[in-house]
Amino acid sequence: MDLDVLAIRARLEQMRREYQETLRSTANDDREVARDVATSDDLDTGDRVDDADQIFETDREEALTLQARDALAQVEEALARLDHGTYGTCLDCGRPIDPRRLEAMPQAQYCLEDQEKHERSATDD
Repeated sequence: MDLDVLAIRARLEQMRREYQETLRSTANDDREVARDVATSDDLDTGDRVDDADQIFETDREEALTLQARDALAQVEEALARLDHGTYGTCLDCGRPIDPRRLEAMPQAQYCLEDQEKHERSATDD
């Protein structure tokens, strides 16, 4: 199975647009939550519950933003590897990444074996 570089590039560029839109959207949501918290000056129980809900929502949005930033960085790196002719090669061992893995996850940096090593070392920390 050969890699269809044009299709991969198109998919990565679409993913980049989606992550960029997610980041724009969460930035707008963050501004709205901050504005709501700043204008909330009552301290009755209902407002404290609302504030707790807003804090939870802010934490959730922060997590989504971090995930989108990380995913966007991976997509950008994959596009750079495409430009440099190194796309599809494992960054650790230098062997080709299975095309089925790249089809499922076009931003993959590692072969499955090395990806599992990275995941194991991350959970050991």
